[in-house]
Amino acid sequence: MHKPRALLLLIACWMLPVVATTQQLILLDTFEDGLGVWQAIEGTAEIVTEPVFDGRQALKLNGTPTGAIQRPVEFTVTEDTYITCAAKDLGAYYLAVQDTDGRWYASVQATRSGWAATYARLIGPRRSMHFDKLKAGTQIQALKIYLYVREDPPTPSRSGYLDNIAVLEAPKARHLAELLPKPDQGPPVPIPIEFEMPQVQHPFLDLGGPEGLENARKACAEKPTAAAQEYIDQADAFIQRWEGKELSLPYGNPNKTTHTNCPIHIIALTFDAERPKWHYCAKCDKNYEGAVYDNGWVMTASARMGSDLRACAYAWAYTAEDKYAAQAAAALEFFADSYYDKIRPISYGDFSDAMWNGGTIHRQFINALDLIWDWPGWNADRRTSIVDRYLEPRTPPRRKEGVSNYGGRGAYETYRFGMTIGRKEMVDDALNGIMGRYIHDLFNADGIWNEKTFGYQDFVFNYFIVLADMTRRDLGIDLWNHDFGNKSMKTILESYAKTAMPDLRVPAIGDNRAREKGISVTAKLRKAHEIYGDDIFAIYEDNASAQPSIALRDTGWAILRSEAERFADQTYLMAVFHKHFGAHGHPDGLSFLMFANGEYLIPDLDTPDYNMKGYWTYYKNVSSHNTIVVDSNSAAPAPSKRYPRPGELIVFEDGPVKLASITDTEGDIRFRRTFVLSADGKTVIDLYQVEADAEHTWDWLFHAIGERTTALPLAATDQLGKGWRNGYTEHTDASMAETDEPWEMTWQTEKQRLKLWMSGGPQTQVFAAKGLGWMPTETIDATIVRRRAQSTAFAAVYQALLPEDEEQPITWSQDAGAIKVGDLELTWLDISSPVTVKTP
Repeated sequence: MHKPRALLLLIACWMLPVVATTQQLILLDTFEDGLGVWQAIEGTAEIVTEPVFDGRQALKLNGTPTGAIQRPVEFTVTEDTYITCAAKDLGAYYLAVQDTDGRWYASVQATRSGWAATYARLIGPRRSMHFDKLKAGTQIQALKIYLYVREDPPTPSRSGYLDNIAVLEAPKARHLAELLPKPDQGPPVPIPIEFEMPQVQHPFLDLGGPEGLENARKACAEKPTAAAQEYIDQADAFIQRWEGKELSLPYGNPNKTTHTNCPIHIIALTFDAERPKWHYCAKCDKNYEGAVYDNGWVMTASARMGSDLRACAYAWAYTAEDKYAAQAAAALEFFADSYYDKIRPISYGDFSDAMWNGGTIHRQFINALDLIWDWPGWNADRRTSIVDRYLEPRTPPRRKEGVSNYGGRGAYETYRFGMTIGRKEMVDDALNGIMGRYIHDLFNADGIWNEKTFGYQDFVFNYFIVLADMTRRDLGIDLWNHDFGNKSMKTILESYAKTAMPDLRVPAIGDNRAREKGISVTAKLRKAHEIYGDDIFAIYEDNASAQPSIALRDTGWAILRSEAERFADQTYLMAVFHKHFGAHGHPDGLSFLMFANGEYLIPDLDTPDYNMKGYWTYYKNVSSHNTIVVDSNSAAPAPSKRYPRPGELIVFEDGPVKLASITDTEGDIRFRRTFVLSADGKTVIDLYQVEADAEHTWDWLFHAIGERTTALPLAATDQLGKGWRNGYTEHTDASMAETDEPWEMTWQTEKQRLKLWMSGGPQTQVFAAKGLGWMPTETIDATIVRRRAQSTAFAAVYQALLPEDEEQPITWSQDAGAIKVGDLELTWLDISSPVTVKTP
């Protein structure tokens, strides 16, 4: 019995008639803010349609440069459509489209200037710099565009841009937002978190409140715990180091390019307080010189003092000895009096928003202030001075309304500080303003962070986990089950369970700096199981049941899992069809990764460190992913039509045999990739079809773990390619063979062997090389299959086999387009024809 499965490609061309309308020019509002004078105007527009974006159909609006246009139109989208707006003057615009079901599609964009784009992001509901895409079949009933333009735009410059953004205040951004239309129907909004503030202003949050402080002191009076003794020893050393001296720090300007790690081994450099030019790596046996390392020394010194003052505050909490509180208070006052004015820990934003020591020290200050609040040796005026002059102005609600991956830390800092000084508006802003907005706006329907990188999802969400525990204890409210607009913390925790590999790690897609071939989620699963009790979170348990395959369409991941009784025994394949998203995304369209028999065999490399060898030329480049490069143009970060753009999942089945097909079929170059996973997880069929309007060079890329062997007559070559743009700079030991016939390669690990079988094709070159590995000091085998053609199909079979497993025989017909592996058969014609999978 055969079970067919088919996928179809829709190709349509259409044109819409010209629609024009004229309206009287109406001034809606004029106001002035820190950026200048702004106008919101309703004006005259002409709505036309014409081919744009390299031949793709789009709806284009040409209107008054300073205008807000509202014109009802009715039409049906017959092909996936992009929307844009042409504006002639400097400014930012907001575009909204509503379909007949009441759904809203929104986009914000700017013209000519980066500062205008940032301003638009503050007022846009999606905070997106990308055009929204309307799906085929969408019926449109309303089209609205609102354009806000500066009367006196400044000359764009980096310094001016940063200064202007810094003075933008939240009320002004809300003022603009209030001018935008409020849709009749829209996405669910978070339910406000209501609470009453406790009476105690300084709750000793990290010690469990006043009662916890008392218990800690009693315990330390008998014998300090190891943790308490560590704080006491550190505080004693701090006091001794500065005895008889005035506190001081080296001053400089640490910024985004400051280095504190070795760029080769990604380990902390040795900094000597007495030698500001000494930035030494023992593994390299080298002293790294330059201003970026000098500023790293400045940053390390200030961070050390922040840690020391916190240790003094803890030592006082444990021992009640005045010398510790006195030293902590002196250090707090020192920082409040001088530090912020002399050291800018980052070249933009505010102090507590710094990625490096600024945010760390800010948390240490708040923590220390909480602990020594009641110390009799300093009076209320001195406390108030520190709060008013240093801490409160630099806590996140006082800086800006924009969003970033610093928001988790910002919510935590704001909550801690608000609870310490008893200010409900700060606690409210932490929970409803920052945390609520982030979960609602920046986690998608799959519970995945908007940059689609688990490393940065953790960076934000881990603070929310801590906040949920603290608010339950401090305020008696349950954030775990709170409705953040059809989302809860459970939605996010489920994303870890749904995407976990059998070793209880999630793949390190994008910039993650995981350094361990994935990000462990065991602790989160235990926590979620404790809170919710759902079986989905129990996969950390021994002999946990197998999990189903799943399609995360909003994220752009399809995960195929083999049939098995235990979760740990399943083969795992993730097909990636999302777009290169955000600052921390990678150009990995139509790529994949694979885990089998307890090992990560076919990897997606993350980013070990941002200042290291190969970040832009390899890790942040198409060439480190398992996809196709066209015409040797794989440079990151900007997406290009010359390698796969965002795809769509057009077929997904979770039967005994798993099937996923993803496609990117717009423009003059078209891609379709189909994966079939056998029921036992031993075999994967991978069909990657490409087609273009002209002839191109196609490079099929593949990376595998293990020791490679092959019968191909490989010989050393320099034809692989060089240069940053093609991304092959970091490949070494390249060799090449030419063949039109099918060929094989095998990678042997200690546990298993991975066999690659590849179909033949005219004028095929097979390159074997070494690419950078999980760390730049390591290597991973890279295989590149190159063909020159107008269209071709790369048909591959992967078999992950334990020593006792036998290889399945493979038969292939180039003319008929068919592969048979054992009892599993895949057939195809061209890229626009159905693909059929047959099983017994």
